[in-house]
Amino acid sequence: MKHRWIAVLLALCLGIGTILPASAATQYNDSIDVDGIFQAAYAFFAGYEGQYDSVTPKDSNSLSIGRLQWHGLRARGLLKLIISKNPSKITPMLSSALYSDIMNKSDSYWNTRCLTSAEATQVKAVLGTPEGMQAQDEQAYIDICSYIEAGWKAGFRSNATLFYYCSVLNQYGVGGAAKWLGYVRATMGITANDTVSSLEALHTAVRNTSASTVRNYLNAREKVYKYLKNLSWNLNGPDAPVSYPSSIFTDVPKDAWFREAVDYAVSHNLFAGTSATTFSPNVGMTRAMLVTVLYRMAGSHPAQGTTTFKDVKPNSYYATPVLWAATYRIVSGVSADRFEPDTVITRQQVAAVLYKYHTVYLGKNANLNGSLSSFADAGQVSDYAKEAMLWAVNTGVITGTVSGGKTYLNPNAEASRAQVAMILMQYLKNCG
Repeated sequence: MKHRWIAVLLALCLGIGTILPASAATQYNDSIDVDGIFQAAYAFFAGYEGQYDSVTPKDSNSLSIGRLQWHGLRARGLLKLIISKNPSKITPMLSSALYSDIMNKSDSYWNTRCLTSAEATQVKAVLGTPEGMQAQDEQAYIDICSYIEAGWKAGFRSNATLFYYCSVLNQYGVGGAAKWLGYVRATMGITANDTVSSLEALHTAVRNTSASTVRNYLNAREKVYKYLKNLSWNLNGPDAPVSYPSSIFTDVPKDAWFREAVDYAVSHNLFAGTSATTFSPNVGMTRAMLVTVLYRMAGSHPAQGTTTFKDVKPNSYYATPVLWAATYRIVSGVSADRFEPDTVITRQQVAAVLYKYHTVYLGKNANLNGSLSSFADAGQVSDYAKEAMLWAVNTGVITGTVSGGKTYLNPNAEASRAQVAMILMQYLKNCG
């Protein structure tokens, strides 16, 4: 499965297609791979629950929808999230009565709200839109990270046992999972103060527990156990510390929203640090830096000739990339003889440059369907960047920042090294 969660996004933090983990406040030890648990859990749950456009009109007397089969009130919350992403597009897809129920009815009403066949068809269409798929990825990340956090607080201390408990929470809910855990601890002969690192010991206890609360979903736990046996985690105890390329940088905390993007950039030789121990994630990305990164992405094949820009020194690190970018019409100068290599680039400029790389240099098609009208500051996007920004939004390369119930593109905001690392990772994962 092609995971799009990095693209996808809780508060659409900083507007670059990443999310702050729901569990960011929890300090896990270095052996816990939160990202890995999320990706494995999402793949597993989606494999057994549903697809992006799955609709169960009546599931235990309430609606269930989407990849994780969000149920009842939580299904209503997901639908509201989808509507908020593009009201002008999504609202007409729903009947006025269903839209009114989603937006106005009480929480208790939605705990027993089912769908007619006509309403199910409408919801299926909404779930299958880009906005619907993005919202599901976002909500899945929030939910699964909260599961991981709850598992850690409950005393699970390995990737496999945390994953296992995520599956229990996903099926039982918080209250049911707490009862389940109480029975399992009793079978293991441990208290709530004891930690659990061995999946083998945990699953053996689940098999041996006589409580119906545990045994009702024993087949589901067997599927989880078999799935985990094919992963690389330790099933008998704690895992070895996780090593990340970004760990050498003192300014890249392991729980930073941009940590995975830095790992990706470093491991794919797109970015180096600004020193042996720093990445400078908040430093603005300059024009010279950006063309150098794109040059590396393209395979570092130099163009012939010499640059006409007087402010590009022949022996500078960016001289060859600037010549390459200008030759292939990816980036032009600010004038015939000036490139301004040290000028910090804006978000819409990043989109424009990447769009040219995608369409002009690589010759690929671009999805230009829809509009930017759902963004409160769409009018601030310069004419030269409108197509590029629409393409970037459609492909999940760039998203917006939510503030005061509105979503903003912030096209003229400066782009930091961390933001560009995230954008490029999203581009290579979604469009590469």
